[in-house]
Amino acid sequence: MQSTLKFPQVKKRENVAKATNMLVMASVQEDKEQVLIQFDLDAKYGPALGMTRLARWERADRFGLNPPKNVYEILVKEQPESVSVFEGRTV
Repeated sequence: MQSTLKFPQVKKRENVAKATNMLVMASVQEDKEQVLIQFDLDAKYGPALGMTRLARWERADRFGLNPPKNVYEILVKEQPESVSVFEGRTV
């Protein structure tokens, strides 16, 4: 008969693994957000207000401005409706 009891060391290792995984996921998400912010801040891709990031990326691509492919991948997979960091801010 197999015991379902977990020893403290096993439980602690599982908790450490979960916490590490959560930190890695948060770090990856933070890195993606930084990539998107850099895209927002780069004026060579045109104005960022009044449109989604994806629409801005597509416009820049149509005009041959070679926007970063990794930005497109992030937007299509995860945040198609996200807007620039400038959207909704007043000066």
